Amino acid sequence: MNELESPGFSRGEEVKIRCTVTNPGPPPLMPLLAENDEAVERALTMTNALYEAGQGTLAERLVQLRSDNRKR
Repeated sequence: MNELESPGFSRGEEVKIRCTVTNPGPPPLMPLLAENDEAVERALTMTNALYEAGQGTLAERLVQLRSDNRKR
């Protein structure tokens, strides 16, 4: 059997095929991007808070070390 022959159909017969596309496509990206943006923003906020706390702790420690050195 070649491409032009098919069981149940004679050569030259017009055949109509109907199909329905059910694939809705990819999910909407905007909600996913919004979730990612919120997660990144929270992570940056936490990182900045930790950095600022660390900077404060470091500054306090440097002041203490300088003070200790002056006492000697």
